[in-house]
Amino acid sequence: EHPLFEQGQYDNRLYFIQSGRLELTYFDNEKKESKEVAILEKGDIAGNDTFFSFTNHTTTLTPLEDSEVCYLERHVFEKMLNDNPAIKSKLFDYCQKQKKSFLIDDKKGHVRRTHERQKVYLKGGVQRIDREGKPVGDSSGTTIVDIAVGGLCLMLRNLKFEEAANIHKSWIKITASYGEGTGEKNFTKIAKVVAVHLLPFEECTIHVEFRKPIDEELLKEITKHAAEGD
Repeated sequence: EHPLFEQGQYDNRLYFIQSGRLELTYFDNEKKESKEVAILEKGDIAGNDTFFSFTNHTTTLTPLEDSEVCYLERHVFEKMLNDNPAIKSKLFDYCQKQKKSFLIDDKKGHVRRTHERQKVYLKGGVQRIDREGKPVGDSSGTTIVDIAVGGLCLMLRNLKFEEAANIHKSWIKITASYGEGTGEKNFTKIAKVVAVHLLPFEECTIHVEFRKPIDEELLKEITKHAAEGD
């Protein structure tokens, strides 16, 4: 049977399993082996991660027998939102409730960064730039929620589908401050957006990869003064 989608590919469909059995698998590049993540049957949903995001599939979905699958294209969904914006949060919540439990715990492995992430809470700004570093459009306020040597994750509010599509794979300049009072310091990083995960109410998380890794000593200083909840 041919896969409906494959790990590493990109599409923007939400799949609704009507009948049959399908296998969700993940290929571990380190161990060079394929692992079963879940078996999907009637009532299950696939493609949540990419439908509400701008990122590649991290798994492969393959029918194990004759199966009936319906799908919703994102461009059709966007037209529906014009008449009823509340559908977005309702569909997101429904997909979260229907999400299948994974048979292995290390599915998070294929979205891990090479370096360990440190949870932080930093207020800052983000602005799109071209390859030469020239600004494109306006700067937006943001919150950085985790950081590592090679990249970070930040949150943006009031981001629409088309805006998320535009920022995906683009270059951005991130500025933020840490510390308090006279000890407050600033840092700036140029990074490429590698994934955009859309959330309800026009919120999203954006994962970026730094053009140049952050200095480890600077990272220690930032995380020391910007721990989540401080």
